Amino acid sequence: MRKIGSIDLNMVESVSSNTLSIITARVGSKRLPNKNILNLNGKMVFEYTIDYAKKLNTDVVVSTDSQVIINYCINNGIRYINRDKSLSTDETKIEDVIYDVCLKLSDYNYISLLYANIPTRYEEIFNKSMELIKDYDCVMSFRKVEHENPEVVFPYTDDMLPMMISKEYMSQKRNNYMVHDGHTILFNTKKFKEYMQQEHKGPNYLYRQFGCKIKPLIHDNIVLDIDNLNDFKLAEAYLK
Repeated sequence: MRKIGSIDLNMVESVSSNTLSIITARVGSKRLPNKNILNLNGKMVFEYTIDYAKKLNTDVVVSTDSQVIINYCINNGIRYINRDKSLSTDETKIEDVIYDVCLKLSDYNYISLLYANIPTRYEEIFNKSMELIKDYDCVMSFRKVEHENPEVVFPYTDDMLPMMISKEYMSQKRNNYMVHDGHTILFNTKKFKEYMQQEHKGPNYLYRQFGCKIKPLIHDNIVLDIDNLNDFKLAEAYLK
């Protein structure tokens, strides 16, 4: 058995060769206009995810409505789908974008969803998800919630701070929570298609579109999700 640390390389290669990495990169963004094509330390933001995807031994396709990104794909031999405007609005669900790609390309056993606005990427997270996916419908990366723990979070208001019962002052004694960080979503294509083809999809469970058996892959790497100017400045400083 070929291994790096605890990761079974044979399993990783078997899964990755039947996986399609879909990079989603629409042009619209209200909080940070054109965020995916901003210059981030000499590269456009989306290029970090493309460079990462090239290392994963998967097939890669970019779903975009940006002519800048389309031109980049053409010049660099990267497969792309010119996403219809109806799938490029603020209200568009990510599962509809993925399903559009599924209908246009050949079947793959697995899909890896990669958001173009995350420039910090780690191959070891993806490799571990490849090793785990055989026993689940989906593997998703999560981080432990530290400073934004729900026990010390207030409803938004610029008026007067509401009174809230103190549950626990010391952070070490608070309940543990985790949140999906956007880095990795690897899921079974067949299960995804079955869900999308259902006329009545049942209760609106969080992440249900990716399956019922979802394995959280918890890690402590720094993942920067660029959605506003502060996010961009942080990524700029971190990636220098």
